[in-house]
Amino acid sequence: MPFSDEEYAEDTEPIFLCSSSDDIQAGMIMAALQDKRIPAMMKTEGAGQYLSVYMGSSYYEKDIYVPSRLYAEACDVLAGIMGPGADEPPLSDEPTGDADDLDLQSAAHTRHVKGWIILAVFLGIPVLFVLYILIRILFG
Repeated sequence: MPFSDEEYAEDTEPIFLCSSSDDIQAGMIMAALQDKRIPAMMKTEGAGQYLSVYMGSSYYEKDIYVPSRLYAEACDVLAGIMGPGADEPPLSDEPTGDADDLDLQSAAHTRHVKGWIILAVFLGIPVLFVLYILIRILFG
């Protein structure tokens, strides 16, 4: 493990740094943070982690968290990767009623639906096949 226990023991409260909808971009951010010895944790919502393991990528966003004591330093690293303005605090998830918010909500919903459809296809077909074989064995 590249970080000592003392680094983790001092501050274990994670704070949200950024979101990335791209696996490559999220990997670059995580690598840059580790290069600067900033511990980071990446989380995905819903079936995102499962889809990443099963299919190699996911439609779900990846949220990156860092220790609160290293947040300012992590923002500097993020600004170096993403450019100016990347270290601004994240926007609230509360919708404001703007058309842009509705577009973002619609895009997120579409992404979630696509993820569940892909999951259903890749898991549903094998399950139906196994059920078909079992029925043929038992009643055939």
